[in-house]
Amino acid sequence: MTICNRAFSSFFRKVAGLVLLVIPPAGCGDNGDSQRTTHPPPAPVPVHSVLFFDKSVSMNVATDFIRRKYEGALAGLIEQNIRTEGDRLSVYFIHENTSKARALQVTATARLEDVSSLNDTDAEAVRTEFEVTLQKERQRFLEQARNQLGLVNTGTSNQTTDLWATLAVLSKVAKPGETTKAYYFSDMVESVPGPGRRDFGRLPPAGADQAEAWAGQDAERLRKRLDSARLRNVQIRMVLPFEPTSSSKLNNPSVTHYWETLFVRLGITTPAEEL
Repeated sequence: MTICNRAFSSFFRKVAGLVLLVIPPAGCGDNGDSQRTTHPPPAPVPVHSVLFFDKSVSMNVATDFIRRKYEGALAGLIEQNIRTEGDRLSVYFIHENTSKARALQVTATARLEDVSSLNDTDAEAVRTEFEVTLQKERQRFLEQARNQLGLVNTGTSNQTTDLWATLAVLSKVAKPGETTKAYYFSDMVESVPGPGRRDFGRLPPAGADQAEAWAGQDAERLRKRLDSARLRNVQIRMVLPFEPTSSSKLNNPSVTHYWETLFVRLGITTPAEEL
């Protein structure tokens, strides 16, 4: 081989080596969608809906207005809160023995399988099956809750309305890692005779100032018996039975203000809403 040929061969090998360095081996660079890993979305935080149905003598859900309002509220909250496996719904009765009056507890089992590895047609079929199953569970829960709502309490426990006891219930059932939503289907007229208790049927707060003062005093009393950390993140809705034309004597704004203030004084961070 001549000197020129040897020089050319050496030069060619160097150039070829540089080209190999510039061109990355297959699989080392961004290979587009074929290399992208698809992960299923994270599971939603479970929701526990705790419903308190007032079964004291002052409540009558048989009237057309109350029945329509309460059944509409039930349908709405179940549609919103029952979304996937693990979502729960519990019903408690409000009367003389509220803390021991759990009437219903159901848990959703419908679960959407991971569809990230399926083609569009198969994924849509899985989603459709999930929605059908979920709607059946929602309808079943709604019927069960309606049945509990319509029950009439003819026992002696209907003479007392112990709403304070609902706070002890929430303090126990609210768990870390899930969202607890409480719904009061009640006129919110606490009525427990005796020292250290409130009987709003006999003596309601005279105005906003007295409502706030009483709520502050009662919060100090109640706080010792409750788990404030668990109560803190409970979301509260009051589904009042009153028509828009109700008088202030019937739908007393001072009573509502008492409860709104009490919930805040107990450390509940989300303001209570009136439905």
